[in-house]
Amino acid sequence: MDTHYLNTDLDVVTSVDPAPLVAAIEARGGSVMAVQPEGSGWRAVFEINAQHDLPEPTIHALLDLVGSLDGEAGAAWTGAQVRELNIGYDCGDGPWGFHQSLSPSTLARIAAANVGLRWTLYPERSPV
Repeated sequence: MDTHYLNTDLDVVTSVDPAPLVAAIEARGGSVMAVQPEGSGWRAVFEINAQHDLPEPTIHALLDLVGSLDGEAGAAWTGAQVRELNIGYDCGDGPWGFHQSLSPSTLARIAAANVGLRWTLYPERSPV
């Protein structure tokens, strides 16, 4: 199997009820992957419904989505302790020197939204 991009999740940790945030993101074309208690608050994981083959267009779609939040959902977003894009890859045995990048304009949008970046690399597994 070759190494390839899987998807980008948006991870949010908030001390307030995430229900308004969940509803707003679902109404704007996002999906809720998980909502679970964490510490004295909540962790919510979101994706967009229309996945892309590269991280950059997915990231732009997620930033467009959260940029349109207002009311209680906007307050939950801006008050969150963690706002993080988690870029996931399946790692295989090729190709040699796999590369993908984010443009300076995308990095500027991420920074302006006060969002962190995380990468998750999933190892190739032998069939059981």
